[in-house]
This record gives sequence, C-alpha cells and structure tokens, in this order.
Amino acid sequence: MQNEDTMNLRLWQYIDGTCSAAEKAAVEQLIATDNLWKENYTALIQVQQLLQQSSLDAPSLRFTKNVMESIAKESIAPATKIYINNNIIKGLAAVFIGIVSVFVIYAFLQVKFDFAPADDKTLIPEHNFDYSVLFNNDWVNVVLALNMILGLFLLDQYLTGKKRKMRQQRG
Repeated sequence: MQNEDTMNLRLWQYIDGTCSAAEKAAVEQLIATDNLWKENYTALIQVQQLLQQSSLDAPSLRFTKNVMESIAKESIAPATKIYINNNIIKGLAAVFIGIVSVFVIYAFLQVKFDFAPADDKTLIPEHNFDYSVLFNNDWVNVVLALNMILGLFLLDQYLTGKKRKMRQQRG
C-alpha cells in the first residue's frame, strides 16, 4: 500500500512538473518499462484531464447578501436578562449567606474564651485564643473553601453588574 502511495505521489509530481530532472528521468523510465506504473500514469492523466475540463461554479455576486438576508429572517435569541430568573439568583445568594452564617456561628461556638485576670496596668484583658479548634476537620475546611470561591464569584458578578449599569447610565 505504501509503495502504491509513493508511486502515485511520484506520478503526480511528474504530471505537475514539480519533480527534479533526475526524478523525471527515473519516472519516465519506470513508465516505459513497468506496466503497473504505465496503468497508474494513464489513470492519473485521465483524472487530471477531467479536472481541467470541469468548471467550478462561482457563487453569484449577491451570494453574501442572500445569506445575510436569510439569516435576518430567522428569529434572534432574546438577551440573557430575559430568561435568567432574578429570584433564583437571590435564592442562591440567600443560601450562600446562610451557609456562611452557620459556619460563623459554628466557629464562635467552638471557641473557648479563657480570660486571664487583668493587671492594674492594662485596660484590655488578655485571652488565649486557640484557632486549631475551629479548623481541625477536613470537611469544614473543604466547605469553607468552596464557600469562599462561590462568594468571590457572587461578588464578581455583583460588581460587574453595577459597573455595567453605571456605564449604561453614562452612555
């Protein structure tokens, strides 16, 4: 199969005139001596003649305009503001805020405040605060990380919306 592909490639180069003089002589000799090369050469010459005889249909001068007119007849999809329900967005924000508030309450419940007796010189009492109690569970850390990422996305969407509204009011 590879030999046949190589033979066809060399024959096409010979027919197109893109081969060197040495290759041209070698192909001419193979066509004269080998029947398989001669059969493939005559078949490829016939293919080339058919290709040259066929004329390519050029598109009409109004082709682009016709395409654009047919596209204009189609209905255009509505803007995203129409099919995005704001109540769903508000509900997701409420769930996010609820989850964050539950974790804040959980954090405060896990803290054990141990106030040391105040000196006469200090007005603020000293306390020992152990943060390891809050974040010692892997699942708590995973949920907190996911909530932080979701919160940042929500904040980005909110700020982008405000920026867009300000641009529309100015322009």
